[in-house]
Amino acid sequence: MSTTQIEKNGTQARITVQGDLTVAVARELRPQLQQALNEGCTAVVFDLGRAGMVDSSGIGLLIAVHNSLKSKGGTLKVEKVSAEIMQLFKTMRLNRHFPVEAQ
Repeated sequence: MSTTQIEKNGTQARITVQGDLTVAVARELRPQLQQALNEGCTAVVFDLGRAGMVDSSGIGLLIAVHNSLKSKGGTLKVEKVSAEIMQLFKTMRLNRHFPVEAQ
């Protein structure tokens, strides 16, 4: 089972994912992130230090957030990713679109 925590601080939101970033988590996070963006959030950090895996819906969520932020001059950063998730991001070349940092 995955849980997420969203901490907002001014124009920044930090999302900590514990478990897998899958379709169920993406479905839960999408409206919360949209609300944060509508409220003026311009920087989003995803902490995947405790994420076991990221599926296609999780990747889709990251891309959607990145695109929304980019259109507003904002930034997305993904940090503390495992070696396996880093390899996935590199294979999909996501690390060329937004910063991805390993654990």
